[in-house]
Amino acid sequence: MFLQRGSVLKKKFDKEVKFWKIAALTLPFFALIMLLITEFIDTNRHSEMYCITLVFLAVSSVSFWAWTVWQMLKVMKYLSVAEENYNEMKKELKETKKLLKTERENVRNWKR
Repeated sequence: MFLQRGSVLKKKFDKEVKFWKIAALTLPFFALIMLLITEFIDTNRHSEMYCITLVFLAVSSVSFWAWTVWQMLKVMKYLSVAEENYNEMKKELKETKKLLKTERENVRNWKR
């Protein structure tokens, strides 16, 4: 069950990374095209479009930063659960080792 959660987390993370990759490639070009269009069509609107473009890029940058922090928190939670499961498994293996050791001694005594 734990591995299934990890694979679902990875699939969602991959999908979100692809989205941000596309956004990182297209948004700057979109902003540049908008500024060039306003420069050639109407120079009076250039300063307004410049402000709108800057605000849009700032919002997308803050959104990306928040998404990155959120993903780091998810990964840290995933790693802490993995560490807990590892420690639990380690404890169970030690108990199994002790049990097998006592069983082996009992078998030796039983054969005599």
